[in-house]
Amino acid sequence: MKIPNQSGNYLIVGTLWQEQTLSIKSFEKRILPAGIYFYCGAAHGPGGLQARVQRHLNPQTVRFWHFDYLKDYLDIREVWWQVDALNRECESVHALADLPGASFPAAGFGASDCRNRCPAHLVRFPADTTDLDTIFACLQKSGLSYAREILHSG
Repeated sequence: MKIPNQSGNYLIVGTLWQEQTLSIKSFEKRILPAGIYFYCGAAHGPGGLQARVQRHLNPQTVRFWHFDYLKDYLDIREVWWQVDALNRECESVHALADLPGASFPAAGFGASDCRNRCPAHLVRFPADTTDLDTIFACLQKSGLSYAREILHSG
């Protein structure tokens, strides 16, 4: 992967092929329907984007972030990232939420420290009607210029 070690924002894009029940302290027995999921995050600590994304993609990491409980079930297809000193994960959530088919099946997921009252930092789209190229283009048009790392095409 060519994701830099600078500060920035990222979206992890993956498919949940079948409904899953997640058990996290703050989300006991949360049912997530199948679909395409976007996890919106920011990385402004040591190692920047590269360290955070690699941590999220590593199946051996200790569960700490909400995303760590989901990644065992998610077929991660792409990572979208941008180098930026500003935290823009909430802007990404709102841009995704404005698109047809967007939903938030796990209120508060990934947003426990969110100051912008986002419903969650995990956004779902129906798998059968979602085109990643279209969503990527919509984010670009909204002013969120992401680079795109395709891990595999689902």
